[in-house]
Amino acid sequence: MQSFLTALFERSVAMSVLILLYLAITPFLEKRYAAKWRYYAWLVIVLGLVIPFRPPLDAAFIQVDLPVPPAGIQLMMPGNLETGAMGADTDQQGLPTMPWPLLASCLWIAGAAAVIAYHTLRHLRFLRMVNRWSEEITNQHMLAMLQSLKDEMGINKQVKLQVCSCITSPMLIGFFRPVVLLPSTIMTSDGLDFILRHELVHLQRNDLWYKGLVLLATAVHWFNPVVYLMAKAIAVQCEISCDERVLQGASFQQRKQYGEIIIRVVRNGAMHRTALTTNFYGGKKGMQTRIRSIMDTTKKKAGIMIFGVVLIATIGTGMTFANHSPKEAANEQTLTAAVTGELKMDNYSMDHYSEFLTKVENDPVKYYYNGRWVRSLYDENNQNGKSVLYFNTVEDKDVLGKTAIHLRTIRNKETNEIEKLVEMSESEVFQLLGNDHVIKMAMTHANVSLSEEAEKKERVTSQDHVANDVSL
Repeated sequence: MQSFLTALFERSVAMSVLILLYLAITPFLEKRYAAKWRYYAWLVIVLGLVIPFRPPLDAAFIQVDLPVPPAGIQLMMPGNLETGAMGADTDQQGLPTMPWPLLASCLWIAGAAAVIAYHTLRHLRFLRMVNRWSEEITNQHMLAMLQSLKDEMGINKQVKLQVCSCITSPMLIGFFRPVVLLPSTIMTSDGLDFILRHELVHLQRNDLWYKGLVLLATAVHWFNPVVYLMAKAIAVQCEISCDERVLQGASFQQRKQYGEIIIRVVRNGAMHRTALTTNFYGGKKGMQTRIRSIMDTTKKKAGIMIFGVVLIATIGTGMTFANHSPKEAANEQTLTAAVTGELKMDNYSMDHYSEFLTKVENDPVKYYYNGRWVRSLYDENNQNGKSVLYFNTVEDKDVLGKTAIHLRTIRNKETNEIEKLVEMSESEVFQLLGNDHVIKMAMTHANVSLSEEAEKKERVTSQDHVANDVSL
């Protein structure tokens, strides 16, 4: 979950840069490119937010150093490392607090669930109100107009036409059973054909599903204020692109009539709409841009290039930001060496600390320091960039009545030689256990390398083959 949240945060920051850039150049694009592809470009950005992962790209324009977990937030000891001694020490200092990755995960899940729950409940409440106060339209002229427009646009899905006294703007609702809702004030409007065509365009383009996708992106990135700016911009662009489709091939007089219809709806105000319904109103802030677009008769470019550029930029956000902690490169080298067999396990032997510790061969604990058994030992080797936390795996019965101690090394800054061992607190140990960049090792001595283990395994295998031959 920690890696997912890290990737989510990185993509949220990277996509925010793309969103703000696209918002900044939108006024320029409106004069030259069609609204349809400007709208679809927004949907690519939405998909980039919903899907936080990208193809792995090594190059990064900006390096982001991820912070170390705050010292005030402690990590719980894993269950397989808990012993009676540790439990006793924990009782003295109080119960450990919640791990910071778990805390962040719970906070993110709670925020996302709250956003989804709020909009879902609000939409369900709106649907109940519509079911109570709406009536099906039986006017044959209006029904014939709706059917004629459906046939013209190639829509085979059944669409209901209802009038509702609780709304002031025409809208489309219903993902699976679409319904065009009309306010009672538009029942006698001369531009009813424009209004119906507008809502049918929303249906034909599956705009309700796109709105659901935008809501999902908002829920996933609820902590990012830029996402809310994006949602508003998409809502306006959705209506503008729909207007463009409705007025395709229309005369100047028809455009003027259509604009007057929108202005009339604005005067009625807006009430009772949700994030999962279309909105003929569109809001006052975007109305000026919308009217200007309606009256603009200049020929514009298709805008496929914008869609392609935004698509490439969205995919490329994987190389815009890269997370690197100060020791990540060294740990990556360590993992690579372990896989290739170049990492010698005897480099992590407790024999390096033998001059500071008392070793008892026949004692299950084995390592003592000033009369106290060594529970853990942390060594931060700045020369090779490898930090190791050794822990003593013992059973409860072996440490009854004994006092534990946690140690860390102090190295000479010039020679990197170990000068002494000092005691560290349990809270420091908890934090080290939760640090993914610290190697965790069991306390051992006289370890052999991976290559020697392989040779030993090969010798055993050869002996088995010889024994089989003899038996044959």
